[in-house]
Amino acid sequence: MRLNEKIYDKIHACWLGKNIGGTLGGPYEGRTERLSLSGIPDIGGNGPLPNDDLDLQLLNLHTLEQRGLYVTANDFSEEWAEHVYFPYDEYGYALANIRRNMVPPLSGCYNNPFTDCMGSPIRSELWAALSPGEPDIAAYYAYQDAMVDHAGGEGMYGEVFFAVLESFAFEENNPVVLIERSLDYLPSECRVYSAVNDTLEWYKQGVEYKDIRDKILEKYSNKNFTDAPQNIAFTIVGLLYGKDFEDAMLKTVNLGYDTDCTVATLGSILGIIYGTAGIPLSWSKSVGDEIMISPEVRGFDYPKTITELTERTVAVNRKLAVENKERFKFRYIDSFKQQNFFLPKGSGSSLDVSIICSDFCSVIPGRENTVTVMFENKSYEEWHFKVSVSDKKDGKEHEIKLSPGEKSSIDFMLIGKINKLMCAEYRLSVTRLHDGQIWKNYNIDFILPAASKWNIDGKEKYCNGGFINFSSPGTHCASTTLELDTPRTVKLICAGTNPVKLSINDKKVLESDIKNVYLPAFHRCPKPQQTLVSLDAGRYRINIDVESTNEITKLMFLPVASDKSETSGSNYYYVDCAIGAK
Repeated sequence: MRLNEKIYDKIHACWLGKNIGGTLGGPYEGRTERLSLSGIPDIGGNGPLPNDDLDLQLLNLHTLEQRGLYVTANDFSEEWAEHVYFPYDEYGYALANIRRNMVPPLSGCYNNPFTDCMGSPIRSELWAALSPGEPDIAAYYAYQDAMVDHAGGEGMYGEVFFAVLESFAFEENNPVVLIERSLDYLPSECRVYSAVNDTLEWYKQGVEYKDIRDKILEKYSNKNFTDAPQNIAFTIVGLLYGKDFEDAMLKTVNLGYDTDCTVATLGSILGIIYGTAGIPLSWSKSVGDEIMISPEVRGFDYPKTITELTERTVAVNRKLAVENKERFKFRYIDSFKQQNFFLPKGSGSSLDVSIICSDFCSVIPGRENTVTVMFENKSYEEWHFKVSVSDKKDGKEHEIKLSPGEKSSIDFMLIGKINKLMCAEYRLSVTRLHDGQIWKNYNIDFILPAASKWNIDGKEKYCNGGFINFSSPGTHCASTTLELDTPRTVKLICAGTNPVKLSINDKKVLESDIKNVYLPAFHRCPKPQQTLVSLDAGRYRINIDVESTNEITKLMFLPVASDKSETSGSNYYYVDCAIGAK
């Protein structure tokens, strides 16, 4: 038994359009000049190109099939740890945090310079296909998903925007109306909102297609071709200016930049609006029904064809249709520098627990650190409980009563510790009471990232990981230690917005004259800002000299795996290389 045939066809066309767009734009990803494509490339009967745009949505579908419909960012992050081996940009940083047992949303934003990028806006279609015409539900899922690797960034807003627009598109085909209604789900101060809104206004003012690219780039251009606002605006250009599927797809891909993302999302939107009949047969035949998945996403039963993907999407759609929609309430949280837990896990009606380590995010080893634990009763019953945290200074146990909807918070003074993963491990114990007696015990084992100790311009300073800011022009010096438990070959990245020199035990190993480029990606950091070294186990003295010509200089130092790997997915951040540990 199928859903309404029209909805079924739109879901099928959504996935087909996604596959077509990824194959059209993939070969040109990162090209920032105007392109001149006139059709989809001949792929010689080899099937569509694999693309992370679709790969991670296959995993998200698997997550719902395995874990049930009420999932949170925690569930998605746990599945990432099992099945995702991408080193790229935000994926690599989020996975480094997840593998250290950090929980969203902190895992998505801590020490992550790529939260404003396209890795999550490209994962929106599944949420719309599960909730046609129900944008609040689509927004809920998109928000939870984006917090895994883009918490608080423009990428997060981009995924919410596209999921909502695509959900509306099942019932509305006017592009202007779709865009205006979807913008209501974004804070007006975010750059995605501004870029989309400006693009829409320029279109209404009569700006021609040949000029719209320059208008967008003049205001929103970013040297990182994956920055979300400029690319989301390019997708909107195709939606607004395209005469039909083919014309719209070519108009967007020829704008350049993150072409696999921009045109794959557009293909999905157009598929939803027009159905399979709106996709030219020559385009759909060019990719066929097959799905090709990247080797870095593996270890689960993913759909092998667009038809299978459609059927499995519809199966979950049917289950969601009979759910209590009140469970999927969408609202932005106040801060993303926290870790969220739920008691009991996966219930959707729970005591929500948020753990916040001041504004700094990290604990300082050997010192007292203020950690705030917030409780919100989202269940239908009173929660009467006692709570304590291991390694706190006073050893005091607190007793709390919360009626449904009530909140409370407690500050704990915790002694900062450090392990070889640059983490401090603690346990939060919650003992629920009933009629004054113990009813059930819950334990939340959580970690807090440990700050790294540096000497910056002669002064001791603690930093989050290997990230440093210099706040004045001139010559600066930063020094710390790097400690390895085992011998290994390490790619050392020293990415900065100004010229840098890196020395190990007073021997210079890197010198870069690059200015005004900041791309500390594991796999695509500029060559002069990286070096390959073979190190024995032990502790090494790191010195970094910076010639700053700006008021603010960004610098990221991090050890990364060698590119040479027998398995797919190299360039992982070595979380057991301690930076600045006492």
